Amino acid sequence: MFLTILFFINELLDIYLNNQSNLLNLMLSYFLRFKRSIFLFFITQFNFIFLTFCIFYLNITNSSMLGIWICYLADVFVKIYFIKKFSDGIELKKVYTLKAINLTPTSRVIISFIMSICFYYSLT
Repeated sequence: MFLTILFFINELLDIYLNNQSNLLNLMLSYFLRFKRSIFLFFITQFNFIFLTFCIFYLNITNSSMLGIWICYLADVFVKIYFIKKFSDGIELKKVYTLKAINLTPTSRVIISFIMSICFYYSLT
């Protein structure tokens, strides 16, 4: 249970640090953090680091845990993809598409809660 609470706190910390109203602003905040420091970007991927710790240090290697880890790995790769696109100068049409995807704090907390439940069941 302690690991699940820690997982959820990491999710809330990510929401707090990246409190944006749409996907474009969220990706821009990751871009600015990456531009400031690559280390800062990677160290703020809290649950990816936490899941890596759970898998490789605590040796929790069931298929559910590995599935969650793969989702978070894909999340990091998507963020890096958008960072590269912003560095290269993303097309204006794609920017408006990203801006149209709204992110409310409530929806992000609900998603975090669902991921925490999945994490909890992967521990059992």
